[in-house]
Amino acid sequence: MNKMATTERQSTLTLIDQIGQELIRRAAPIRFELAATDAERTAIYRLRYQVVVSQGWASPKMFPEGIERDEYDDQAIQIVGKNQATIIATARLVLPCADRPLPIETTFSINLEPRGAVVDCSRLLIVPRYRDPTHRVLWGLLGKIWMQVRAAGYTQVSGTFSEKILELYNQLGITIQILGDPQIVWGEPRYPCLVDVLASLPALQKQIETSH
Repeated sequence: MNKMATTERQSTLTLIDQIGQELIRRAAPIRFELAATDAERTAIYRLRYQVVVSQGWASPKMFPEGIERDEYDDQAIQIVGKNQATIIATARLVLPCADRPLPIETTFSINLEPRGAVVDCSRLLIVPRYRDPTHRVLWGLLGKIWMQVRAAGYTQVSGTFSEKILELYNQLGITIQILGDPQIVWGEPRYPCLVDVLASLPALQKQIETSH
């Protein structure tokens, strides 16, 4: 990458950082932060369990303790959205590690490139009563995800998306690259994807310009 391209890329990243911070601000009074205690992490796992069961993706018998968690959670970054003290949204980030594949790589038997440069984002959910046509809380959560990815030193994000979620992100103008064929994950076909955040800049700018 030449110097001009590097400068342009850095300017784009700086602008997206500013938009991410603004999206977080506009989601107020919902606050986004990292889970800081074992109690908060357990609350996240219980919320994930409730969603999995209510959506019919799995039977309660699969989770006798009433929580949904896996081997990646101990090292993962757990993001929470709170209305006062109540967790109403969450997402999980798994950073690349040299000695272990990302969850998405294991599930779909793929290798993400460039190696060691992509963050796995999953378990993204928002409690139904906090969803609305403006997607204000979703945008705030996406803003927090981006800022945390950047804080960890990365710019590329992967995810496992259903056709419904792909359609939503397409409507929002977020650029998604599908990496392979779908597999049944949580009871329905889902695709391994890369989120092209830099290519999504026009949609991010539009969101800031049109929302109030």
